[in-house]
Amino acid sequence: MKYFSSSRGYTLLFAVLTASLVLGVAVFILSVSRKQYILSATARDSIYALYAADSGIECAAGNFGALASSSPGTINCNAGAVKPPAPTFTEFTYTDSGGIPHPNAQQTSFNLGFTYGCAVVSIVEYYDNTGAFRTIIQSRGYNICNALTFGPDITSPRIVERALQLTYQ
Repeated sequence: MKYFSSSRGYTLLFAVLTASLVLGVAVFILSVSRKQYILSATARDSIYALYAADSGIECAAGNFGALASSSPGTINCNAGAVKPPAPTFTEFTYTDSGGIPHPNAQQTSFNLGFTYGCAVVSIVEYYDNTGAFRTIIQSRGYNICNALTFGPDITSPRIVERALQLTYQ
């Protein structure tokens, strides 16, 4: 006759519980690591967009004399990566943040391409109600761009936009 011990199987039960616990901890660590990777990638993309916007506004401010002339020359920024190469001003009526229209304002825009992003720069020049000449330079930086136009790739779900504005009075 065989005797069965009531303490058999505890080793197997303990091994299964330990393996489940280790697997649960590993899944938790993997989940946290994945979230940290996504967060760091978003922060990196945001920095690329901010640097592109900053470079765009620096380019426009550095070439302001070329843009303000009656026949603007070629803008030299980032080794010539400007689209279009020689932007021209067009007239329109500018409405400021207070809702006041300013006729005979002039506007131009151009795109800049960088290794990790691009910038869309627009420049508005007008005379305000006091007769003072004002210039607004707005630069929008993007982390993912079209290589041909240096414009943003708006079809990408990972696109990040950062904008800077500079006002001369």
